[in-house]
Amino acid sequence: MTLDTTGITQALTPLNNALELLDETASDNERLRLALQDSVVQRFEYTYEMSWKLMKRWISDNVSPEDSEPGWSRRELYRLAAKTGLIAEPKRWFAYHEARNVSSHTYHKASAAKVMAVVREFATDTACLVQVINEQEPS
Repeated sequence: MTLDTTGITQALTPLNNALELLDETASDNERLRLALQDSVVQRFEYTYEMSWKLMKRWISDNVSPEDSEPGWSRRELYRLAAKTGLIAEPKRWFAYHEARNVSSHTYHKASAAKVMAVVREFATDTACLVQVINEQEPS
């Protein structure tokens, strides 16, 4: 079954735009850099939620019922996504999940730093996820 990836693609674009703007902002403009970083964190949180839900939907639609389990933990989901070829490395997705949990429960410099440490790799991995899903033959 082909999934509509329009939503996640539309979420990735502003995330990548915010990252580019952050890169272009002079280091002496700290207020602007912090505002852009806040934007990146918010966009990461939203895009992360969309990405794992898209993964779960694809697996539910395309994996045999005995391998498909509605109550997967996030780690199980990422392992199965790697096994099916949706993602390359589940451990990176474990880190994205941890960064999402930290950023959504408390917001301070340490949680923002945790997101910023993984967000670029996350954006690349999510774009790869979308590409893999879009290349799949409808079942």
